[in-house]
Amino acid sequence: MPNLPITVRSSMGLDRSKCISCNMCVMVCPNSVIKLTSEKDENNKKVLKSYHMDVGRCLFCGMCAEVCPTKALTVTQEFENSVFEPDGLQWDMIQRAERKGKVG
Repeated sequence: MPNLPITVRSSMGLDRSKCISCNMCVMVCPNSVIKLTSEKDENNKKVLKSYHMDVGRCLFCGMCAEVCPTKALTVTQEFENSVFEPDGLQWDMIQRAERKGKVG
């Protein structure tokens, strides 16, 4: 990976195990990029079921990561995100995390 400036924002990362499904990221996003679903477990605690981002609309402003109370969502420097079809910009963040070995 090239030595990028620390301020580069080019991708998003999710740690599912930290997400409390509070919807703060959804509410703060200026472009309505994030859609998540959750359900309550046997202890009546919210559990994340799905987390999708339309990164074709994302400004990578970082407001979603900044507002996250558990730091489950982060802005990363991963920059190889080009795709041939627009559907490739619809990211299932849970699947992306699992592919990278960050199972939560």
